[in-house]
Amino acid sequence: MSPKTQATGKSRAIGRILDVEEVVMSQIPELLADLKSQVAGHIELALKGTAHFVVGIQWSPDSRRLSVKVDGDKGVNIDACATLNRSLGKLIDEHGWQGSVVIEVGSPGAEAPLVMVRQYPQHVGRLMKIFLFDGSVLMGSLLRVEGSGVALMSQDGLETKLNFNEFKEAKVVIV
Repeated sequence: MSPKTQATGKSRAIGRILDVEEVVMSQIPELLADLKSQVAGHIELALKGTAHFVVGIQWSPDSRRLSVKVDGDKGVNIDACATLNRSLGKLIDEHGWQGSVVIEVGSPGAEAPLVMVRQYPQHVGRLMKIFLFDGSVLMGSLLRVEGSGVALMSQDGLETKLNFNEFKEAKVVIV
């Protein structure tokens, strides 16, 4: 084979590789959207009927890291997180997504803001710091969760009722 024929053959092969890469790259947004949808549905099904619930799902900008925050009616333990992590790993492997995805499943953390009404009952009796949309901040012991809000007992012994729609953010105060 002459050098010119070899070069032409290499050019065609490189052209075919680039065509395949172009097709694969054009499918990545669809594959990623499908993967994200499957992950969200999988988490919902995996936690359905349990005392655990998801409070956050976040993908890194390059879609190579998945962070899932799970809480429970009585907290969440490492076994529940590990089980969900393994289950998500299997789902991602079966999906056909190219490349590795780092999966992190854990609790939101003791100092993370509460994002769901379902998180409040487990904190009855604890000190809360609630930031309101009007700019004020209230601190008090969480007495109870009732319908559309909570009742707090301030340090001076006064009970205050607040609706959830008044909250900008609420956190458990760790002392």
